[in-house]
Amino acid sequence: QDPANLLIISTDDERLGSHEQLGCLGRLLGVRVESVIGPERLASRIAALPGRCILIDTPGAGSRDTEAAAYYRALRERCAALTTMLVLPASAQSGVIDDAVAHFGAGVSDCCTLTRIDEAVSIGGVLSALVRSRLPVAYVCEGARIPEDLRPARAHQLVARAVELSRGAQQRVDDDLLARRYGSGIHAAA
Repeated sequence: QDPANLLIISTDDERLGSHEQLGCLGRLLGVRVESVIGPERLASRIAALPGRCILIDTPGAGSRDTEAAAYYRALRERCAALTTMLVLPASAQSGVIDDAVAHFGAGVSDCCTLTRIDEAVSIGGVLSALVRSRLPVAYVCEGARIPEDLRPARAHQLVARAVELSRGAQQRVDDDLLARRYGSGIHAAA
């Protein structure tokens, strides 16, 4: 995307320093950043920029925040051309992912981005939730560096990562089981 055609809008008036953090990202990427608070102002700002790619940073919401889900659903109805993306941390518990997808998936989001893949001990739960909801994964992020750690999602890579993590978890379970059955001295020679 051409930085001249890209705009980042911050709507987060809840997190301390969120506007400044996005301003730093904008400078790093060479992209303009604006702050717009309120659904009416946001809808009119989006309408005033047809054909522009606008990334909207919203306040984070809890996985069961029905008020936030209703707000985003209403924003989508106001801005028909808006494509919304749910950001899910792959390191979250499976139940949290299920709740987030239930509240912010269909009807609210068109796709999702999986973050914190590098911190996850398992991604099978998040992938299962996304398959059940039919919410496509557009991007994955495996670190804190933007844009270096952000890339388009590839199904075969996600499945391979899930298998790799599963095998690693099975090895840890086997080691723990041996230690419990035969005592902690089992690893003394290792």
